[in-house]
This record gives sequence, structure tokens and C-alpha cells, in this order.
Amino acid sequence: MNQTLAYLREILANYADRHHAVAIHLYKKLISKPYKNEEQFVRDLSQKKQHF
Repeated sequence: MNQTLAYLREILANYADRHHAVAIHLYKKLISKPYKNEEQFVRDLSQKKQHF
């Protein structure tokens, strides 16, 4: 996992602590698949989740 995705994972973990449903979903998605970069991760998201 590259540094940008690691930073994103940390941010999502903070939002997930507040029980934000989209953040929890994104966090689980990020840790469950081996994304090589942020572009690969974003391409795997719905438009609604991209806007989040």
C-alpha cells in the first residue's frame, strides 16, 4: 500500500470511529483489497462514494 492510501486509511478510521456508514464501508474496502495506488482504489468506488 502506498503512502497516500495509508494516509486515507487513517482518515477513514477517524471517521469510522464516529459511526459514519460511508466511511466504515470505505475503510473496510480499503483494508480488504490490495490496492496498488489511489487511482485503482477510486476506480473501484461508486460515484457517491467518490464524492465522499
